[in-house]
Amino acid sequence: MTESGKKAPIERLALSISEAAEALGLGDDMVRGMADRGEIVSFYQGRRRLISIKAIHAWIAAKEEEASTVTLGTRPYTKRVK
Repeated sequence: MTESGKKAPIERLALSISEAAEALGLGDDMVRGMADRGEIVSFYQGRRRLISIKAIHAWIAAKEEEASTVTLGTRPYTKRVK
């Protein structure tokens, strides 16, 4: 319990598709598609599809790693001819 006598909130370990989408700032359909393609790990509890907080962090880390390996400025320079 907290000092005010209220129970401390329970830390969520998994989120629904819509909750994960909101946390990531993405649309539900996009996150559902990512889960369908295996880009982010999801699981079912009964009929409810969930994504663990750990899976969300792993997906973000993979995206950060992917972004850090992209070479910027690889577009070839072409001179404009008038």
